[in-house]
Amino acid sequence: MKRVTENGKSYIIGYHTQEHRNNNFLKHPIECKSIDAWLGKGNYFWVDIEFAKYWGEDFKIKGKNGSYDIYIANLNEEKFLNATFNEEHYYYFKSWIESAISHFKKLKKSYTLKRIHDFLRDNFYEEMGITGIIFDDLPTNPYKKTNRKYSLVIHSDEKQHEFFYYNKRIQIVVFKLENINKFALHLKEQKN
Repeated sequence: MKRVTENGKSYIIGYHTQEHRNNNFLKHPIECKSIDAWLGKGNYFWVDIEFAKYWGEDFKIKGKNGSYDIYIANLNEEKFLNATFNEEHYYYFKSWIESAISHFKKLKKSYTLKRIHDFLRDNFYEEMGITGIIFDDLPTNPYKKTNRKYSLVIHSDEKQHEFFYYNKRIQIVVFKLENINKFALHLKEQKN
């Protein structure tokens, strides 16, 4: 992760991808409220610009103009749950998800992604002062584009379509806008 220090404080540099809006540039990120937002409702950033570009190419070029913008910001990680690089945070995160699953099982309710994250936000994150989450997942390539740098290591000669994913795809969800500083346009009107 790239960092910048300002006034003695360290920030993570994050990249936010949005569909291009005909020169109506954002002053702050657009909060994702989708029911399939994998870390719940919040403002999403990539720590690697390459993944921000992939996200734009795969999910943000729909619409009238067929292009996307990438914004850059300094993210104050002081109260983030770092489930990628901090072992203790990872095990907290895992146990909280398991607690949420148990809670819904006891109630005989299904435990959807949205339900789990709403439960965690209402019962853990706010109570513990967590203002964001750093997490990584396995890369996807939904359109099988060959220019992707998720991994250059194939599993074996027999399994050439399976890869060793050594390049983490790290994303940050920020729950509070006050943890996002110097939000600005970085790359304008990118095309596929």
